[in-house]
Amino acid sequence: MFTKKNKINGDVLKYFIVINWNDREEYTTLFKSFIKAFNKFLEKNSIETIYKFELNYSSKKYSIDSFCTKNEIVYANGVNKNDTVSVLYSNKALNQIKKENEKELIDIILHFKEGITEEIMLEITELVNNIFPVTYGYGFELKKNQEITSESILKKTLFGVSTQKSNYQINVSIENGNIPKMYRYNFLNKNQVENNNIIDYKPISNNLVFYRKD
Repeated sequence: MFTKKNKINGDVLKYFIVINWNDREEYTTLFKSFIKAFNKFLEKNSIETIYKFELNYSSKKYSIDSFCTKNEIVYANGVNKNDTVSVLYSNKALNQIKKENEKELIDIILHFKEGITEEIMLEITELVNNIFPVTYGYGFELKKNQEITSESILKKTLFGVSTQKSNYQINVSIENGNIPKMYRYNFLNKNQVENNNIIDYKPISNNLVFYRKD
């Protein structure tokens, strides 16, 4: 999908799902279904499957079998045996004692250290969207000095390390058409397409399209 350079640490796909707070508990089951489907996809493409997880902010390692028995997953970090593919998942609404907002965000981050093709990217996006479905997402090259979740750039200085933070934030307004930032590879909902006058796109499903910004 992307041009490989010495300063690049693979490809990242990010997906965001706007959910109703009252439905927050349903997504643990959906995430487990996604991991099962994702592993089948990886296996079909001769890629090592996800086999080990850190769950709910604990450093303890869980096997895929133990992962499947969990009743509540707030956070998950899964990797394959050779550490070339990782999955990050967060459902922060499950951490709330009482409702703070009617709608919340779930995010899924996939990291492919050895890169993927555009065709594979679209197949994965369709797979994710068939299970959740996706409200908004994008793909980009991860720099070696870039933090994967915040996308902040880390720079070495004489006094240590400085951080160049991203100046945008993703929230539930994506459902109503807001696009926080346009990447080269974008997965957009209908409101985002209409509100931003995007015309040159490829449908993925009834709720999602692919837009490539060249």
